[in-house]
Amino acid sequence: MSSQRVVSGLRSEQFIHTDPDVAWEAWTDKSVLVKWFPGVTDLSKVSEGEITAGSKVLIKGAAEAEIEILEFEPGRVLTYRLPSKYAEFRPHSATVQIKPSLTGTEVDWVLQLDEKGGGFLGFRSPAKDANLVMTVALTKLKEFLESEAYSTPDFESDDRSKRWDESI
Repeated sequence: MSSQRVVSGLRSEQFIHTDPDVAWEAWTDKSVLVKWFPGVTDLSKVSEGEITAGSKVLIKGAAEAEIEILEFEPGRVLTYRLPSKYAEFRPHSATVQIKPSLTGTEVDWVLQLDEKGGGFLGFRSPAKDANLVMTVALTKLKEFLESEAYSTPDFESDDRSKRWDESI
């Protein structure tokens, strides 16, 4: 099967001090995604079985739309198609890539709009609207994951402190 990956279009990137598996889960686990993605309150699978290329997901919140998964490489790549408008997002295809880096994770989101035309209330372009939403979403993702990563551990029950104490 040939790649459906979107490689040109609007691009938003974010470095996050977190493990790549944690970043991937934030995009693919509905209980996590609804905590950081603006305007999304629920996701549900429309198709049966595990998420793979060809699966469909219903997204709810600011609006309701069905997303088709075009490419799914667990832990690395998610390419999807939004065939109808969802809030400020016009119909588009996009690829999210999770890339490990030396001190964290790079999240790369590339989005290709299906059409050009008037933006929100006719004041902006669809590209500017989408770019704004992408930037805000990745900023929220970074804030959410880094606040989770840097939460203060409970040293009374933290296994690391017990191992340290036992080695002395």
